[in-house]
Amino acid sequence: MRTVKLTAAMLVLVVVAGCKLNLTADVYSSDVREAMAGTTGIASSATLAFQVPSVDKCAEHTTKIREIMAGVLKDFTPKGCRRESMDSFLLADTQMSIFTSEKAWEEADSLFGLLLVAQQKRRGIAVAVALNTEKYRILTGRMKKEFHQTPDLSASRVTLIFNNDERKPARFAVRDAFVNSEPAHGRQEYTLQRRHKTAIRLSNVATAHLARKGWAAGFSLEDAEGN
Repeated sequence: MRTVKLTAAMLVLVVVAGCKLNLTADVYSSDVREAMAGTTGIASSATLAFQVPSVDKCAEHTTKIREIMAGVLKDFTPKGCRRESMDSFLLADTQMSIFTSEKAWEEADSLFGLLLVAQQKRRGIAVAVALNTEKYRILTGRMKKEFHQTPDLSASRVTLIFNNDERKPARFAVRDAFVNSEPAHGRQEYTLQRRHKTAIRLSNVATAHLARKGWAAGFSLEDAEGN
């Protein structure tokens, strides 16, 4: 009887366990500055990685996730499955629009976006990851129905690949994140040389805040001529 109870309890844990939904987005310094200057229609490329039971049934998982994402993401292009350590993921290309106001973001038909906020004191531009919580709720419900699991952003990876495509070095700052896999505790400043890129991965506290509040701080692009 005890064995039966333990087996049942383990089954419940498997059913309600959360799955990972990793996001990797490209962010270009010139796009950030142009969007902040008032240029509209700018979008960044991104890759979503959905945790799936295995890579052996990739075609089947792709069909199901396509159906789940209908009406949630307009640009969604699956590109196969891969195994990472003990986890399996379905990868898909998508787009993340860049916005400069909360009103514009609220009116946007997008799951993820990049929200820019001017920093007057430091003469910089704060880049935050935004999440449409209503679309995320729909996604969560569909994933639970199909896979008996829900996305767990607090256990997922959200990474911004910051590219300096301008003619001069770019100064940027992060707070409590990972920069090229190295932890940055508190506020840390960096210089990125032209034509170089760096990976900024949000902490699990930030990704949990993203899931709950709909936004999380990414990094700030500093003005090289400011103080």
